[in-house]
Amino acid sequence: MQGFYWGMLHPFSSGPQLLMLIAMSLLIQQRLPEGEAAFTGLWIGCILGAVFAGFGIAGLDLDLPLTLAAVIAGLLVAGALKLGGAALWAAGGIAGLLSGYVSWPDPGPASDMFFSGLGAITGSILLVILAGGGIELLRQKAGWPWLAVAVRVAGSWAVAISVLLGALLYRNSA
Repeated sequence: MQGFYWGMLHPFSSGPQLLMLIAMSLLIQQRLPEGEAAFTGLWIGCILGAVFAGFGIAGLDLDLPLTLAAVIAGLLVAGALKLGGAALWAAGGIAGLLSGYVSWPDPGPASDMFFSGLGAITGSILLVILAGGGIELLRQKAGWPWLAVAVRVAGSWAVAISVLLGALLYRNSA
């Protein structure tokens, strides 16, 4: 169970993944109830991404794609652009694939890898639930009219931070 616990903390050890998950939680909350399609795509994508990492493609550096996904999700939040259910599902699925892939642990004993990977996926999904759900609970209970604007501002901050992080990542890879 120690591997599961440490795996749950994995999203907090990867800046690009954390930014992308926060931007996705804002996107999901901002578009509720239609945003549930993005959440469904996210958790299915997380599982598939971990399976791809565990049984197939390995060794990819997804920091730049994760950062780009955070920028796109943040722009969608900041612009409050309306998306259909299929587009939301696809956005969540792509984000989930990336997150699930980077959540898979380094090679080791199979049982340890499974529990650590399961913990990382669980941590990613819980982060989205708690962030998006907390904002939605605050919206429902407090009823502050400015909260929708605050979510859009948070989306723009996610974009700004992601662009800066992407510049640093690109500089280091060039």
